[in-house]
Amino acid sequence: EMQTDVEYTLQTFAPLIEYDCSSQLKLFLCAAYVPMCTPKAPVHAIGPCRSLCESVRIRCHPVLQGFGFPWPPALDCDKFPRENNHETMCMEGPGELHQPQQEQDLYGLPGQGIPGGLGGKLPMDCSGLAKSHLYVRLPRSGRCAPLCEADILFTPAEKHLAEIWVSTWAYAALGLALVATVCLVASDGSRLASAKWSRLLSPLIWCHNMVTLGWAVRFMVGRTGTACGTDPQAPNESLLT
Repeated sequence: EMQTDVEYTLQTFAPLIEYDCSSQLKLFLCAAYVPMCTPKAPVHAIGPCRSLCESVRIRCHPVLQGFGFPWPPALDCDKFPRENNHETMCMEGPGELHQPQQEQDLYGLPGQGIPGGLGGKLPMDCSGLAKSHLYVRLPRSGRCAPLCEADILFTPAEKHLAEIWVSTWAYAALGLALVATVCLVASDGSRLASAKWSRLLSPLIWCHNMVTLGWAVRFMVGRTGTACGTDPQAPNESLLT
């Protein structure tokens, strides 16, 4: 991996290090990104074993998902040696020193809590926000997500006006694109001039068509179908995505 990719991955795992989801997490990350070199294994550096990776992944992946991060492809456990032997040396790890914290520790019961100032007991609702009844708190991440039909920043009248405004300009863009296409085809200029204008106008015409196509899909499917969805943490609520 590039250095910037490694830096991003380590930043991803920073909440997990503070949360202490696995006592072997630091060892695993060091073994994966700073493997040990030794004359006894001149062919390759000694990284983590698959068992170490899987042990950490079982405990930390659910918490990582709660913070909105996927498990990095570079740390796919299948990439690491199955066991430590004379052919493929790897670090097995000392084993877990404690049981993983319960999920509710993340939300204020005894435990490490959430890093970044979110530790301590969190309210189960979103009472700290204006119009709190229009939000739902997601249990794992502790984030307040707006309901799909919530009118938080704009009134229904303002939303309707914006929809008409954007629709008008989208279809105007389509009309201009069609007119430009007809004019380009019907032009009586020389072949060289026609080819020049074709190269200039074709990208613009396609851009207008794509904008209109996107808005047409939005118009047919509707606002709810394109802007809202469910979250595994709140499967019974339609949320603004």
